[in-house]
Amino acid sequence: MNLNQIMLTEQQILAFERNHKKKARFFVDETLGSDVAKIIKDLGWDVVYIDDAGMDECSRENVFSFVWENDRVLLTQNHDFFLDNFRFPPHRNPGLVVLPGSSENIARLEHEIARVLVTIGDYRSAYKGFKICIDDKGIWTVYNYNCSCGSFHKRHFKFDHLGRIFELEEGLP
Repeated sequence: MNLNQIMLTEQQILAFERNHKKKARFFVDETLGSDVAKIIKDLGWDVVYIDDAGMDECSRENVFSFVWENDRVLLTQNHDFFLDNFRFPPHRNPGLVVLPGSSENIARLEHEIARVLVTIGDYRSAYKGFKICIDDKGIWTVYNYNCSCGSFHKRHFKFDHLGRIFELEEGLP
């Protein structure tokens, strides 16, 4: 498996922060549960849990519409949001993160929630329209929809224990 470290200059980092610095607001669905929403809220983030929005009996499409209309990043373990571009169209995607769902690996879930808050939390506009799926090994598959040509761009990333970002060669996982 070939990994290429993403290297950014100080100027690139400053430009990114200048262009995208805005706190994200989150929406947590029932697949993650109210405890996850409470933890995120206790950490100081603006988060709405599905039950608190009165949407616990709503269709997935209505949930997706709600997060779009309210500009909230959807945190879920439901892969349908990630895979079904007909029901959950990319041009109406506020930002989506599918977190790892292995009940045997709660530590991985906690770690990836923390990584999402650090990576996406302060840079809302940079991730609008992205679909991100994080697997049980911590690999982030990131889809970005290009509206001008109607195509997706897919990349795979991995963070190491020092926070460095590596891109995996296309075709892996």
